[in-house]
Amino acid sequence: MNYLENFMERITWFLTALTFTLLTIASPASAVTTPVGLIADSPPDCSILADNDLENHIYITTGLANLLGIDTADFQNGDRRQVRVTARSKPLLGRTSHVSTAVYTVTQICVARFSKAWFGNFDHLFLHVSDAVVSAFYLMEIEPVAPGDTTVTVGQGNPATNQNFVEPIPNKHLEEAVTIHNDKRVVMLVPHGGKIESGTSEQGVTFVSAMENPQGPQAPPAQDVNVWDVDGKFGDNQTHERFHITSTDIRPEGYPGLDQLLDDQEPLFDAATSRHFEYAVAFHGFDSKLDYGIILGGAVDQEIRCYIAAAIEAETVGTHIAGQIRYLIPDHDNANNNVEVRGFVGTFGNLSGLAGHSPLNIVNWISAGVDSNNNEEIIADGGIQLEQSNCVRQDDHEDQDKCDLSLWDEDDGDEPARDIVARGVANALHDILANPAVTVGACNQL
Repeated sequence: MNYLENFMERITWFLTALTFTLLTIASPASAVTTPVGLIADSPPDCSILADNDLENHIYITTGLANLLGIDTADFQNGDRRQVRVTARSKPLLGRTSHVSTAVYTVTQICVARFSKAWFGNFDHLFLHVSDAVVSAFYLMEIEPVAPGDTTVTVGQGNPATNQNFVEPIPNKHLEEAVTIHNDKRVVMLVPHGGKIESGTSEQGVTFVSAMENPQGPQAPPAQDVNVWDVDGKFGDNQTHERFHITSTDIRPEGYPGLDQLLDDQEPLFDAATSRHFEYAVAFHGFDSKLDYGIILGGAVDQEIRCYIAAAIEAETVGTHIAGQIRYLIPDHDNANNNVEVRGFVGTFGNLSGLAGHSPLNIVNWISAGVDSNNNEEIIADGGIQLEQSNCVRQDDHEDQDKCDLSLWDEDDGDEPARDIVARGVANALHDILANPAVTVGACNQL
């Protein structure tokens, strides 16, 4: 590097540091504004672990972690945390600052007293400029949590909303809603609700209603449902990219409502095995408008998942989706024993990566029981994950004609497929709670 290049680099760094200092002073108390770089630049004093999904991952310094109130000790065991990132361009020549926002996951802490964050990439912010321009002309304002608002309802009480921070862009939001009951048998999770995976929040409402207000002369007893629903809305077909966090990355520290749901003061389903809930049901969506398709995954026993599929099928009788849903029910130990109904793979392809069996998946760790005397070995599983095609979640949507077998007709009194599916899941869970043995041999019946 010649003298002129060295001089220009020092001037650039001085201006960046000065802007950073001024913006930090002006920022809200909970947020920290920091210079940024790319993980590919090899951050200093950072033990780079195997990280195969850098897209929305960031590494931060201990200095930045301390400013954000993040406990660095948590990351020694490979932990992670969701944060909200807001990119603001430095005002130049009187131009208005450009603002963008997205959720990222902190996966590593690099030892350094100064404040800086390194990104896998900036794609989720849709800045439409090169990485070099971002590093030189943008500063990132980082909030220590992901949702702008958290609404918590305890039992039958009134909802209470806390504003974690002011959303940086009007009419765009990510917020969470939590319902907490003393009964810990069932929790319902919608990690990608709102417009992130459209239809799943609405489906969650139907599921909770069917569990807590069962109908009919043979209706089972009402069952309280604990709830965690994350609602995201941005628009411009960008909601998913900005706010979707893979389920194996989700941790409660970045979501105040989820953290409260799991608070140490709350009773567990089984304290002896540190099991928070007996069963967890998570509603998800995969992107395909080819047909009606459901992957019934999660770490719970395959027979339970087969029983749920049968209950969904029973609920579809006499509806517009009778005999239409294609199922994949993976065997997590042997793919040769996967249960497939109506040729799921032939229609949608091999989507076994959406099976949701990882112990790091929130639907599994939130409902797992462990043997504290045997290296925390998992001895009980209650995670049930539904991955659903667009047709299942949105066959009442204006794009429903893109689903080859979308038969929904509002004029005929049809209800959306997602609601029929949700009631089927609720019916199955009522049966299983009343008599766990009811699922024996269920896979052979499909």
